[in-house]
Amino acid sequence: MDAFDQMDRQLRRASRLIAWEQGAQAAAGFLVAATTIALAGAIWASRVPDFSTGRRFLLATLGVCALATLGWWSWNRLRARDRTVLARRVQQRVPSLGRGIEAVVRMRSQTDEPDAAFSTGLLVDQANRVVRTLEEMPSRALIRYRGVGKLVVAALLPPALGLAWMAADPWPAIRGLRGLAGLTDAATPDWLMGPPRPVDALAFDVRVVVLRRSPDGQVSRVPSDESGDVMAPPGMEVEVSGRLRRPAGLGHLVVSGTGESRYPLVLGPGDHFRATFPIVAAGTWHLQVVVPPGLLMTETVRRRVVPISLDRPVVEVVPPERLALKPGESAVVRFSAESASGLAGIDVIYEFPLDGDRTPVRIRDRDVPPGTRATQGEVVFTLPEDVLDVGGRVDLIVEAQDGLGRGPEDAGRGEPVRFMLDTPAVRRAAALEGRERLLNDLVELLAAISTTDAAAATLPPPLPAQLRAVSRSAAAAAVEAEAERDGPESTLGAVARDLETLAAVADPGREAVLLALERSILWVDDVVAASRAAILSARLAGLARDAARLRQASGGDANALREALRAVVRARRALGLLDATRRQWQKVAELEGGMLRFVPATLARVSMQAREQLLAVEDAVRRDDATTPQRRKVLEAGHAALVEVLEAFRTVELPGVSPPPREAPLPPEVLPALRQALSAQRDVMDRTAQAAFLLRRRTENLSDQRAPDAGRLATLVEEARALTGRVSLEGMDPTDAQTLATLRDDLGAATDLLVQGDLVTARRLTAGAMERINGLIQDWRDVAEWTEEEQPESAAFLRAQATRLGRSVPPLREAARTLSDWSRERTGVVTRDDREGAARMLRDQERALALMARASEGLRRTLGSDADDRVATAQSARRNMEEAARRLAETNPMAAEAHQRQAIQDLQRLRKALERGAPDPRIQAAVPLPEDDPVELSLPERLPPGDAFSREVRAHAETPVPAPFDPMVRAYYDAILGL
Repeated sequence: MDAFDQMDRQLRRASRLIAWEQGAQAAAGFLVAATTIALAGAIWASRVPDFSTGRRFLLATLGVCALATLGWWSWNRLRARDRTVLARRVQQRVPSLGRGIEAVVRMRSQTDEPDAAFSTGLLVDQANRVVRTLEEMPSRALIRYRGVGKLVVAALLPPALGLAWMAADPWPAIRGLRGLAGLTDAATPDWLMGPPRPVDALAFDVRVVVLRRSPDGQVSRVPSDESGDVMAPPGMEVEVSGRLRRPAGLGHLVVSGTGESRYPLVLGPGDHFRATFPIVAAGTWHLQVVVPPGLLMTETVRRRVVPISLDRPVVEVVPPERLALKPGESAVVRFSAESASGLAGIDVIYEFPLDGDRTPVRIRDRDVPPGTRATQGEVVFTLPEDVLDVGGRVDLIVEAQDGLGRGPEDAGRGEPVRFMLDTPAVRRAAALEGRERLLNDLVELLAAISTTDAAAATLPPPLPAQLRAVSRSAAAAAVEAEAERDGPESTLGAVARDLETLAAVADPGREAVLLALERSILWVDDVVAASRAAILSARLAGLARDAARLRQASGGDANALREALRAVVRARRALGLLDATRRQWQKVAELEGGMLRFVPATLARVSMQAREQLLAVEDAVRRDDATTPQRRKVLEAGHAALVEVLEAFRTVELPGVSPPPREAPLPPEVLPALRQALSAQRDVMDRTAQAAFLLRRRTENLSDQRAPDAGRLATLVEEARALTGRVSLEGMDPTDAQTLATLRDDLGAATDLLVQGDLVTARRLTAGAMERINGLIQDWRDVAEWTEEEQPESAAFLRAQATRLGRSVPPLREAARTLSDWSRERTGVVTRDDREGAARMLRDQERALALMARASEGLRRTLGSDADDRVATAQSARRNMEEAARRLAETNPMAAEAHQRQAIQDLQRLRKALERGAPDPRIQAAVPLPEDDPVELSLPERLPPGDAFSREVRAHAETPVPAPFDPMVRAYYDAILGL
């Protein structure tokens, strides 16, 4: 091996050593770049919510650094393949070699040339010297590690800074490392989360749903409160859902109470969350979530967790003042409902207690929003026109549905509001029902006290409250009985006083209460039995009158047939009420047992037969093709069926039920007194009508002659109304603004009345409006004077509005003065002769009233019941006659005439009822009595209708009508057209 080969081997050795040196330098440099990038990335990740983009950028940067390092090392390795470059690097590291090694490498290729410009021997000798120098030189002398050390120190500086950052503020540093490493919040252990950071609220749109499990395992979701408070029975599960204010990767619902329980949140898209937990005890709940960049946040707001009991909703009902209504009248029932578990809806139930066959009607009044625990409202009840078809009674019940979606058995009901028809018969039936409830309450209280410990001298805690409630019911029953003549007022009053005395004592004693309750039960039971007998007697009397009307209608007269149809309707109602009485008797018979059970069955059989026969009567009367003999036969059969019902009810004997007394015949003086009162009343009414006609014509003449110009007055009032509209309502007291708006409405109504010619009502409205306007002006000026020092701007505003409002007073005063003058002139139409004539008519009216009072008292004593229709008609006639007497005393014949006319109608109706339907044959008139002094009125002159009107009537006359009514409708149109 020559010197050149040996030198090549040493160069290869040096090349390898230099490669190791450059590799160490590249690795150290890459380490510096990597640690620097890691520190910057950790700081970056601790500051931003989402570091996924930053992580990709850092990885890309690190990759670029790695490629650059590898490229640098590879470039140096490629250059090292050049012997000249390698020789130059070696001689840089070994200065003792000088430039000899580079010269040997360059001139080696020219040694074989004959004309070389240098000595080959000298070149070989130089090569040997290089070889000896390199062989004697150790490997470490060829490698320079001083730069590598600096790079290693530089690479250790970022970790040192990171450790210092972690020591100063550890949790952001840990979050930065987690974000740099790509560790998710869900995969992070709790000990790396750090302390929670408090915030006001983390969630909104919070919804609570109670999960109710049925026995078969089905789960029903019942919405609850939307405030976030959880109220549910213990043991039930609730689901809380909502939306987070910040995106989160992990979270828990924390329930705090006797302990602390954590339930994981199920996170969904759109920052929605959901969690389910059971109700164990009272406490609070809040959220803890981990939000980017790994912050653990906890709510400071605490929402309640309240275990509740599964009680029914409580419904309070405020009944109206009047429960007795006329058909078509309305009343307002106010209610409030409350439930700890929430409400689902409010139903209104209409029950018909006097009609056992009619099913209750349920109407949804309102749907309550989820989570509502208390609501209130009102129900407008209108008494139906056909209320008599259900016995004249309708009970209104407000029912609140439970919010947990349980069955109807868990619904809460308020006390029934018992509406009834405003007639004596229905009021008596309602009073009987109240007395029966009182009797049941007394019996239940007696049973409850009897089962208590006999050794105890005092009553247990619940019983005194029941005693006070029963005493209030007895007092109400006594007050209700005051309106009944010869009624049980004294008996019920004694019961109420006894119970009230016991309830007022703190410790009445067990024996005293038992004795008083036993005595009260006996007295109330007697009252109930008497009331039942009276009502049953009145109903049977009405049924007897309807039976008599069916028999009298067998003649076939048209008026009699119409009366027969009305009798059929009344008889059906009476049979329905009697059937309710039969069902009560049936309960008594079933308790007693034996053969008595068949008595109500007999009553049911005859009642059913009577109903079928009444249907046949109605069909025969309404049919046009029915002959008179056929109708007579059916009417007589209907009469016989009703008589059979009467006999069956009058002869029944059941334990605890007294049979109704038979009607006694009317006293002989009742009908003569009634006829005399009717004749006297007709005479008085004729004179009153004449006086009213003269007075009315005199008043109209005065009104026509001296009546002011209604158009001018309407212009003045409208001008005043326009001036009031210029008053500014902004910044004004709401009460004054409402008063001013009402004033403008009244002035508009007064304008309309003046245009229509109603000066009397317009005068009243105009005078009242002017008085209120003056009051408002004075009030505003007083307030402005009081507030002048404290609120000068408000005082100036009120003075300005008072001035504006005062401009409407002059035209309104002019209109009011003109109307007042006209009213004073109008009051002078009553002369002295009018007053003397009114005095004479008053004496005659009082004489007729005395006759009517005698007939009314005799009828009431005979029938023994104010609930009877005949007694009610007599009382109505008497009240109208008394009112007519009062109007005559006031010299007001026009008002007296209206009451007299109504009294005559009542007297005629009562006379016909007594003559046709009295049970005593001696009272029935064999022939119709002649009318006293019949009045014949001349028919008015009929004017031919206009052509347009005739065409319109003929167009409507072509409308088809049902066959039974066709003759009547045709005759009606012919009468209109004058044919």
